Amino acid sequence: MVYISYTGRTPGIQRKALWLANKLRAAGIDSRIDLYHSKSLHGFTPPQPLPGRDAWDNWQEEQVKHAERIILFCTEEYAASPPGSGVARDLRYMESDLKQSAHGLRKFIPVGLGPYSVNSTFIPSFMSGATYYDLGGHQDGIAGLADLIRRLKTEFPSKLPADTEITRKTKHTIQQTELDRSKPVLLSKIPDERERRDMQKIAGCDNADRLLDIVFIHGLGGDSWTTWMADTDAIQTFWPNWLPEKFPQAGLWTLGYAANSSKWKEESMPLADRGNQMLDLLANEGIGERPLAFITHSMGGIVAKQILRHAESFGVTRWEAMAQNTKGIAFIATPHSGAHIANFAELAKAVYRTNEHVAELAAHDPRLRELHGWFLNFQRKHQLICRTYCERREVRPEIPILKIKLPKGILVVDETSAEPNIPGERAIPLDEDHISICKPADRDAQLYKGIVRFLNDCIKATSHPI
Repeated sequence: MVYISYTGRTPGIQRKALWLANKLRAAGIDSRIDLYHSKSLHGFTPPQPLPGRDAWDNWQEEQVKHAERIILFCTEEYAASPPGSGVARDLRYMESDLKQSAHGLRKFIPVGLGPYSVNSTFIPSFMSGATYYDLGGHQDGIAGLADLIRRLKTEFPSKLPADTEITRKTKHTIQQTELDRSKPVLLSKIPDERERRDMQKIAGCDNADRLLDIVFIHGLGGDSWTTWMADTDAIQTFWPNWLPEKFPQAGLWTLGYAANSSKWKEESMPLADRGNQMLDLLANEGIGERPLAFITHSMGGIVAKQILRHAESFGVTRWEAMAQNTKGIAFIATPHSGAHIANFAELAKAVYRTNEHVAELAAHDPRLRELHGWFLNFQRKHQLICRTYCERREVRPEIPILKIKLPKGILVVDETSAEPNIPGERAIPLDEDHISICKPADRDAQLYKGIVRFLNDCIKATSHPI
């Protein structure tokens, strides 16, 4: 059995740890993680209370004692876990076990999302000499996931217990049960990268009687699909795919544009200025002929505001309907304005690989302010329903999913920049970073529940409740 130890205080690590546990089980390796028990996944149940003993404390001790291998996600937050925390208990039991176990140091496997040279200081000192695995890539030649699985299967080719649910399912079904994904999945795969542009259908888009259109718009460094996926290898994590069960008479779309190759130049903002092209893409699909809601991440919120501005101001009849029928916008980590807009510019510089200095990129702040000033009037005039979320955690210097490296960790869109200043609405800070905030792990995630509530409010604002 392989036990996985991690801290939820590191952004995105909980999802990554669960991803690893499921990958190991798919390979036939009996992996254990607290989430299997707390969420009752794969036939596991929460630990039962014991007289005079914390249930989870006892569970952790048993996992460490009986595990053949223990994988530790060694992050800065893991290494700095306070006394009394779950990680502190894990490490106490591990250090004690190391002195007694016949497996010795081989029992412990430190892993991370970057090279050993970056994460070595986060590995517990009593595990010095243990082989490290980089699960974020293959930098510095450090072994990755494939090598880790190969090692585990070679060292102990154990089978999954016969009484667990896992043995009665195929590999494909295993993936569908990950992260509470037993509900029907409408899409079987995401399009190739070259096909993730313009308007793409998710579900319900060909229903001529649909009563609401929902359009997702991604942001910096993302695309129309993977932006919304907690695990880019598992279509089941594409959470817009969860919405049809809640809103069966809605059409769901995702809008893609070249967020990686576009560049900010001097006084212009090309992504926002592409409003005309995007308006035409939307209009060609009949968007605007019925009630409409936007769900946006990062710069996608700026793009949505520019689309609505052009729709209302340019005097094109088919576009004006879009402005009139928009019922709401959800902003996820969108920088409206604020003193810390330079942090957003820093990420833009890294993603777009421009030569401009941060100060020059930050000069776009007045334009963002002016656009948001227009939007506040538009929102008041049309009584738009808005939801706003911002991150509380810094993006780490190395971002494997974007293949970029920042000079330092940054809080990309803080609460000040994300605050929309809309009467009756406040920015909701979430314990995520700028990349992970739009990737809810499951249907219990605060963001997902908030978006469902937001869409229900948009529906109530229409004359035809779904």
